[in-house]
Amino acid sequence: MSGFFAPQITPEQLSAAYRKTVMTPVVLGASLLFGLLNLCQFFAGLIALVLTMLRQDALLQRCKFWLLPAMIALCMGLSWWPGNVWTTSPAYQLVASPALWADKPYLAPFVEWSVRAEPAWADSVAWVHSALLQDFEFKVPFRSIFGPDTLP
Repeated sequence: MSGFFAPQITPEQLSAAYRKTVMTPVVLGASLLFGLLNLCQFFAGLIALVLTMLRQDALLQRCKFWLLPAMIALCMGLSWWPGNVWTTSPAYQLVASPALWADKPYLAPFVEWSVRAEPAWADSVAWVHSALLQDFEFKVPFRSIFGPDTLP
């Protein structure tokens, strides 16, 4: 009866559970990071287009070197701001986050960013992928050139 209510968990099971718990935010965070870069490129290009249309070429020349990095810094900074149900939960604050910072201090900032940024930017990044990139498949990038039937 004690085995049913308190099952014996092997170290391999704990390791697998930890790996699955950490890898999901890492994969989502990597995908979100590239999507966010695309979104920042879109906004920087839009600002450059507006400045060109307003014939503010001198201003555009002055800000073209720092415009994209500033957009990226702004989006990354805004990503840390929103809280969500997961990051404000006691389980995350008292168990998951301290364990991650203790076991993987180099990976922890990226995981912390991804669990905060994913709810904040997921809809915007999905819009960039569907509207601006026209649902481009990154798995097979040359499919549009060679045709859908020629590549696996």
